[in-house]
Amino acid sequence: MKHGVRKKHRLRTALIIVLILVICGFAAKYFIYDPAMEKAAETTYEKVIESATSDNSAESRKIKEAADSLSDSDKAAVSKIIKKHITASTAAKLLKYYKDGDYDKLKEFAQENLSDEEMAQLYEIYQRNSSN
Repeated sequence: MKHGVRKKHRLRTALIIVLILVICGFAAKYFIYDPAMEKAAETTYEKVIESATSDNSAESRKIKEAADSLSDSDKAAVSKIIKKHITASTAAKLLKYYKDGDYDKLKEFAQENLSDEEMAQLYEIYQRNSSN
């Protein structure tokens, strides 16, 4: 009889440990991972804009004006797309494509990684803010 009680106790302990690990995992995702990814997307957005506007050319001024004129909802939409698709390594690669003027590679990345809905959303944001 003691042997059966001990087995149930071990099983209960194992289930409690698994439950605690699952709860900790969800908490870590909610309180650590998600805010970190949000910050990374925001930083990536800022770095891309900063890099694109680093010189004083007419194109750089136009990009800066467009970025500054984005509404909070448009910035949130762009950040959401960035967060979903861009890691630190891809951000560096995309920044290099931009600096080298390799717009075909940028378009290729967008076509391979963004959904039609995301492309349409970015195009809509572009259209709305390029007319200003």
